[in-house]
Amino acid sequence: MGLMEKRHWQAALAAMVLCGVAMPVMAETDTPVVVSTAGTTVSGDINVAGTTSSGGSTLYALRVSDAASGGTVTLQNKVTADFTSQWSKDDAETYSAVSGISVAPGYTGNLNISDGSEVSLTANGANVSGSTLLVSNGTEDTKIQLGKNVNLSYVYTDNINVANYLNASALSNRGGSIAVGEELTVSAESTAASENNLVGVFSYNGGNFAAGKKANIQATASASVSDQIVIVHGVQSGKAADTVRSHFSLGDDSQISATLNGQASSDSSGNLSAASLWNTDFTLGEGVQTTATVNGGVYLINGLQFVDSSGTIGRGLVNTVTLTNSASGTNDSANMVTGLNMTQSGDISLGDGNRNTVNITGNVTDAVLGTQVSSGAALHLGSNSYTEVTVHGDVSGQGTRTGKIAGLSVQNAGSALEGKSGTEVKVTQDTGKVDEVIGLDAQNGGKMTLGDSAKVTINHNSVRLDGDSSNLYSYGIYNNASSVSLGNEGTIIANGYTSAGIYTHEEGAVTTLGDSASVNARADHDLPAYGVWADNSGTNILGKGSTITSSATGKSNSAALFAANGGANQVGNGAQIKAETETGFAYGVETDQGTNWEQI
Repeated sequence: MGLMEKRHWQAALAAMVLCGVAMPVMAETDTPVVVSTAGTTVSGDINVAGTTSSGGSTLYALRVSDAASGGTVTLQNKVTADFTSQWSKDDAETYSAVSGISVAPGYTGNLNISDGSEVSLTANGANVSGSTLLVSNGTEDTKIQLGKNVNLSYVYTDNINVANYLNASALSNRGGSIAVGEELTVSAESTAASENNLVGVFSYNGGNFAAGKKANIQATASASVSDQIVIVHGVQSGKAADTVRSHFSLGDDSQISATLNGQASSDSSGNLSAASLWNTDFTLGEGVQTTATVNGGVYLINGLQFVDSSGTIGRGLVNTVTLTNSASGTNDSANMVTGLNMTQSGDISLGDGNRNTVNITGNVTDAVLGTQVSSGAALHLGSNSYTEVTVHGDVSGQGTRTGKIAGLSVQNAGSALEGKSGTEVKVTQDTGKVDEVIGLDAQNGGKMTLGDSAKVTINHNSVRLDGDSSNLYSYGIYNNASSVSLGNEGTIIANGYTSAGIYTHEEGAVTTLGDSASVNARADHDLPAYGVWADNSGTNILGKGSTITSSATGKSNSAALFAANGGANQVGNGAQIKAETETGFAYGVETDQGTNWEQI
């Protein structure tokens, strides 16, 4: 968003200016108010409507001037604004057309918005930009204090104009410091626009935002097939161009949601997330719920997105991502869907008992992932974390890449994903078709470490049409030139097409499971099953008392331990190894230029 006021010497609407003596108190007014004296208290309701003409100034209901710096300005009761923009797209891309409360550039001091205050902005017009509460160029000395039970709302709705450009938020903070009491309510809503950028809370360029317990932040937008760019975030902190880090915190039992209703254009470059944090240090409290919902389609979907960001999330996080059929019945699609996406360095710790659920009913081009960590980032999941990914539809792949569904994924050297004891991952392809279904996915030097009693279950139920001979793969663990380690009593279950409980390949790839591990692979459709498979110099190491089982239906082969092309499997003593097939060959231990051995 990143917009500022546009100011002329001549105001667009006649304004009441409060100045001269400290602490004037006013009655209800339908005239825009300018506060230009420190110590002012605005106690009456403000209700303003107006239109900003082409090339005109930013409209506001209440403006806190830089002349009011050095003290405290207090707002009580309601501010209501209903504005129409007649601006060009060029102006709307550069400046804020409308605002409910505008804090002027250069203002330093304290703006206190009292307990129970309501600030609302309704906007109309073909090209609209603005925020209900706008801090357009603040510093750490621009301090905004919102009391308990404050309500900020932004609504764009226009059934007359053809909506061309919308860039809006309920709260926009560029560089200022905002502190909020408990039970904040923020909502941003819009109908469809050709370019639509809608955010509930947007704080950036070194901005500080801290809200108390039980905050509820929502962004809800609509889309149509003609829309080319659709961006919806419940929260956005920081952005790629920022040169200073922002800070964001949210109290216990808070909720963040982003919802898109409708199908955007298939070549849209847009995205949706409950929270998108860039260059930000953050804290989320216990019991936080984040929800990203698309009833239609958009290019990228993330429940939580972290780019070069570090922080902590308390116990009991519930993160839910849903892609479902739209009301119009169009073919739903996204390029990629991820529950929790962390990239470009940063270090994040989640508390115990976090839940991350991705549920897709529709078609996705590239991949569906529960959690992805890449490009040098580090994520710590805590104990008893739960990840579930379910897809009802196709994941077709893009270019030379195969379509993929995975539970936990770590990519690139320097990236690390850690889970403590009791980590559980469940991945299901229920209908449609996908090339690969993976529980734990480690690629290109990434590192994944899970504690004791980890459980991974994948079910690959793709449907191949008559005459389709393509091979489909099911992996409990897929390790490509990376490091994967599980503690004692780990359980791996892989069911589907060509199936491997563990597949480790390429030089430097090592997968380690502690004592009493259980690995079970089952393949249907006359395709082979491998319990533990080491290939192309990859190495698997399992502790004492392991149980390894492979089972294949039809005429295909089954191998509980399979080592090929320089791969090696090492199993501790007391292992139970079993291979089954209906009419093919069953091998408890099979080698093809590889090595299998039991360690005594």
